This record gives sequence, C-alpha cells and structure tokens, in this order.
Amino acid sequence: MDIVFIVSFSFYAANPENDSKKLQDFLVTMEDAIRDHPLWVGATEEEIDSAMEGLEKYVMTKLFSRTFASSPEDTKVDQEISEKISLLQNFLRPEHLDIPAVLRNEASWLWLPQKYKDSVRAISPGLPLLLYNYTAHQLHGVYQAISFGGSNIDPTASEDKKCKGESRFPAQVRIRIKKKCKPLEEGAFRPILYHYDGPKFRLQLSVPEALALLDLSEEEEA
Repeated sequence: MDIVFIVSFSFYAANPENDSKKLQDFLVTMEDAIRDHPLWVGATEEEIDSAMEGLEKYVMTKLFSRTFASSPEDTKVDQEISEKISLLQNFLRPEHLDIPAVLRNEASWLWLPQKYKDSVRAISPGLPLLLYNYTAHQLHGVYQAISFGGSNIDPTASEDKKCKGESRFPAQVRIRIKKKCKPLEEGAFRPILYHYDGPKFRLQLSVPEALALLDLSEEEEA
C-alpha cells in the first residue's frame, strides 16, 4: 500500500501544502490499519509507535523533495535574498556593525574543489574543523560544522560562469567560528599528523591528532 501511495504522487504536479496533508492522512490511515490487523493484536504502544516511525521515515525519504518543496514564488524570493546577501558578504564584516567582539561569531560557508567531496560529505554538525592554508602552510581555526557536508549546496557560491547553477567549489559545508586562535605554523603541527607519500597528510584527523592540535591552538586576545 505504501508503494502505491508513493507512486501516486508522480501523477500530478508538486504542491507542498496538499502533499503534506495527503501524507498526514496516509499515516493516520496506516496507523488505524496496523492497530486493526490480526498480526498486530496484542502489540504494545511502543511497538506500534516504532512501526509507524519506521514507515514515516521510509515514506519521507521518498517524498521529502515534494512535501518540503518551495513554491515558485518562494524560490524566486529566496534567490533574490541570497544574491543580496552574497553581495554584502563581499565587503560587510561583523566589525563594521555595532556588535560586541565576543559576539562576532558569524556563520559562513566552507567551499572546496570537487576532489574533496568525499571528505566534506563525511562532515556532520558539531564536528570541529581546522583549515589548512596551502600558500602560507598554516592551520587556522577552530571552526565547527553547523550543517552536513554536501555537494553544490549553494550553487551561487563562487558560481562557475561556464556552468550556470554550478559552483566552482561544489564541496560545501556551513561552518562557524568555535574559537579564534592564532595560526599554527607548519613546524608545530607537522609532527602530529599522519603522513603518506612524502609531505602529504591525511585530511581526516584521528582523535589523538585532533586533541593534540586543539591543545596547541592558542586563542587570540579579543
């Protein structure tokens, strides 16, 4: 029955409000059907809740893009706002505003080239991050992920002029400053990291490596 319900959505155009209502009605109907089914006679409330939770997760995995889709009008407004914010971010910084230094903890995007997509996709919210400057050979941080890593999440982020709707740095994650520290020089952090193929080091830090680098990180004075 759930397969038929999911397939039925392909018969008409997306309408988030209507689709959400149909989904809620379907879940209510399914819960009643489960409670009345002979196989579920004597089931506890916890067992039924668990079954419904599994069903809801499965259906939402298939219909998420429809039930939470934006209307064309909302999409247009969001795009216009995003473009304005992108323009402001080119020159407007927290220090330009009437914000105490202690609260200048802006959220930002971390953008990386396509070859780093697998490393970025492994990032989850709350994960501490250190950024390596290939030119200066320094580690900067400490940052914290506030989103899951993904690909081309914000296509307007340094948009590729040759491929509209694609970022030149599609491996992306949303981050914030966890602790503003002085940059770590290469001589300080190199001995801690796991190296391979000469000077190359592994991007994903082990727990001991991360703790050692955090211990080395000296917070900047406000």
